[in-house]
Amino acid sequence: MRQNLTLKDYIKITASYSNLWGGLIPMHVVGIYAIITAFMGNWQTINWLYLAWGYFCIMILGVTLCYHRLISHKSFTTYKPIEYITLFFAMLSGQGSPIFWTATHRDLHHPHADKEHDPHSPKKGFFNSWFLWLWKIEERDINQRKIIDLLRNPLYAFCHKHYMKFYWITNLLIAFISIDFWLWFVIVPSVIAFNSYSLTNSLTHYPWLGYRNYATTDNSTNVPILFPFVLGECWHNNHHGDAKASNFGKVRWWEIDPSGFLIEIIKRRT
Repeated sequence: MRQNLTLKDYIKITASYSNLWGGLIPMHVVGIYAIITAFMGNWQTINWLYLAWGYFCIMILGVTLCYHRLISHKSFTTYKPIEYITLFFAMLSGQGSPIFWTATHRDLHHPHADKEHDPHSPKKGFFNSWFLWLWKIEERDINQRKIIDLLRNPLYAFCHKHYMKFYWITNLLIAFISIDFWLWFVIVPSVIAFNSYSLTNSLTHYPWLGYRNYATTDNSTNVPILFPFVLGECWHNNHHGDAKASNFGKVRWWEIDPSGFLIEIIKRRT
C-alpha cells in the first residue's frame, strides 16, 4: 500500500481534525455570518450568480457526482479531466477527504443501514444523524478491504494525506482574489451542501415521510418534498434498492434526477 499512516490514523485524523475543527465548523461560522450580513442589506445581485454556480459545482459536481456516485459506488466512469475537476470541488466542500467520505458511506452506512454500525441513522436521534455522528466516527471499525482501491490509488491517498493543506490553501487563494466570490461561490454553497446531505442522512430514513419502491431491509424512503434541497438524492429508497445505478430516478415517471441526466453526458462510453 502507498501510504505512511495506518488506517486507524487516517480515519481519526480526518474525522476529528479535518471535518470538524479544521473544516466544517469554521465554514459554518463564516457562512452563517455571510447570510446574516446579506439579510442586513450587504447583498449584490451578482452574489446570486456566484451562489447558483457554487451550488452546482460543489453540491452536484463535487459531492453528488464525485464523492457519492463516482468514488463511493463506482456507478459510472468518466474521463480523467472530469474526474479531477469534480474531485477538486468535492474536496472544496469541506466534507472531508475522498477516503474518509467513501469509508463512511461504503463500509458503514450501506451495509449497516439503520442498524447499530450505521453512524448516522435517525434511530439514534435526529441530531445524531445530522451532525453529531461526526464526533463518534473515529470509534468505528472500518473494514480496510472495503476501501482498498482508494488506499492503493496514489491520487486519492495523496488527497487524503494532504486534505487540510488543500482545503485551507485553496480557500485562502480564492478569498485573496475576491471575498464576495469566496463567500458565495465556496462557503455558502458548502454550508448548503453539508446540511442538504444531513437532511438526506436523516429524513430519508423516516418511512412515514414518503414512499418505497424497493423492499429493502432498512428504512430508506423516497421523500419528494426534499427535492428542492437535495435534488435526485431524495429518491433514497431507489438508491438503497439499486446502489450501483447512476440515476436515482426512473422507477416512476415523476422521479427526476438532474445529476443522473448529467452523468449520461459526462460518463465514459467505452
